[in-house]
Amino acid sequence: MSARELVGVTAVIGYYAASVLGHLEVSLWLVQRRESDLLGSYRLAEFLPHAGALLLAAVVIWQARRARHGTNRAATLAAWATWLVAAVLVDRFLIYSFAEYLHYPQYALLAWMLARLHDPNRTAFAVGPVLLAVTVLGIADEVLQYTWITVSYSNYLDFNDFLLNLLGGAAGLLLYFGFAPGQPAQSRDSASAGATPSSRKRCAKRGVIRDLDNLPMSALGRGGVPDDSRAGRPGQTTSRHPRPYQFSGLRFANPTCETGSRIKPAMTLIQRSARYGLVGFAWLGTAMLLGVAALNVTSPDPTRLQPIERQPSYNTWIPGPHAGRYYVLDPVTGTLLLAGMGALASAAPIVRWRNKQSQVRTQSRQWVQ
Repeated sequence: MSARELVGVTAVIGYYAASVLGHLEVSLWLVQRRESDLLGSYRLAEFLPHAGALLLAAVVIWQARRARHGTNRAATLAAWATWLVAAVLVDRFLIYSFAEYLHYPQYALLAWMLARLHDPNRTAFAVGPVLLAVTVLGIADEVLQYTWITVSYSNYLDFNDFLLNLLGGAAGLLLYFGFAPGQPAQSRDSASAGATPSSRKRCAKRGVIRDLDNLPMSALGRGGVPDDSRAGRPGQTTSRHPRPYQFSGLRFANPTCETGSRIKPAMTLIQRSARYGLVGFAWLGTAMLLGVAALNVTSPDPTRLQPIERQPSYNTWIPGPHAGRYYVLDPVTGTLLLAGMGALASAAPIVRWRNKQSQVRTQSRQWVQ
């Protein structure tokens, strides 16, 4: 483990431990009544909407600047739109008080830190593995609160908060991967330096070339004709149809091509990360549903799901200060929503990758023709 990775792991562990163990103290600090000659009687929680508006404005400005100079604008904006729809629905039906919005920045920062540690070059779009890790850590946080930190006033294990933590993690991943240009050119060039000519040729024949439209001018001969490395002088080719893999300055989309190892055009880092996320959320949902089924069988009280429900609360509407009332998700519905939303978020980068690959194949055919 390098020094950078060690610092990153230490920072993630320290932040997570502080946010989990300091939950009750922060909550009490926010709701404590204070007296002031200037403000009178007040609580810091009353200023959370104003602080949240300022934070939201800062994030919007930051993302607008990244969108102006970055890439993947359409995909990122579509992802943000989907996230906002989910956040609005959660706000309307599942939020008890405005203080619960703290779940968003708390887990957004955790996801951002994990993504930077796991994928520092933004090449794998590791949405699935990171979001799965954030979701599991969020579940552990809520279980710890219910069983130890907030025993005095928690009546049930809150599956609503599971979804809030998931949405917070998804927002952090959008902040990290959204509008990002991806791996720096220097890293790509150095990675592709180990590819052998035969592996480059096989990669080109299998249609995994990318960035053909961004070839440097040094790769072009007179009149825009690509140079052939076997030609006697620039602008001259030895065949009627110059082959793309002979161009200088090429970059390959498949990481196995870049390293010169065995060719697997159907397996990329993006696909692998998405697969890990899909399988992980499927296993997580299955394990949670089996646990709920076991509790249903062993619970001595038919009106409660002991031990995760101290008072009958699941699948009911409860009065709340935010929207007047909020709905308490039952464990089965909460688990299905959690696993489904996590799986959809994990699979999202595959759609982007496939669209890009289809564009690359079209560009490759145009070059050959």
